[in-house]
Amino acid sequence: MRELFTKLGRQVEQFKQDVDAAAAENADYECPACKARFVVDHEECPNCGSAEIAPREPTQEPG
Repeated sequence: MRELFTKLGRQVEQFKQDVDAAAAENADYECPACKARFVVDHEECPNCGSAEIAPREPTQEPG
């Protein structure tokens, strides 16, 4: 039973990392200081505390 929970825990952690990576790719804002990306604008960066949050340039889709 313990092995099952360990395996599920690893799968959940991988899923969370995949979701975070996908969200970062589609983020509209970025902290120039630490390069953290956000979907919504913040007054200051929750990662490093910088007061500079900048809109990201839209990336072009390959086509």
